[in-house]
Amino acid sequence: MKEKVADLIKKSLDSKVKLSKEEISKLIEIPPSIEMGDFSFPCFILARELKKSPKDIALELKEKIKKLPKEIATVEAVNGYLNFYLNRVILAESLIKEILSKKTKFGSVNLGNKKTTLI
Repeated sequence: MKEKVADLIKKSLDSKVKLSKEEISKLIEIPPSIEMGDFSFPCFILARELKKSPKDIALELKEKIKKLPKEIATVEAVNGYLNFYLNRVILAESLIKEILSKKTKFGSVNLGNKKTTLI
């Protein structure tokens, strides 16, 4: 999901801004409260470069984002942050499908497979 949010932000940024998708992804935060969204992008880092207030930048980015992917329900601009809210129904459906397809393998990883672990 974070990659989709980073894609939306990258596409809506002014061409003068030299942030890569990876740099944008690193800046995306998880807000302290669910009322503030599922992901949040602070626009403060862009203020100096664009010579605008973070609040104005967040509003402009929100206006430039026209079409949201089905996984993202809404986007809000609040006090210099661009807040993204996920579509919980779509997220739950995809998670259930993944659980049903992987069955007992769901959640397992090969991290550290065939290596010695010291506890």
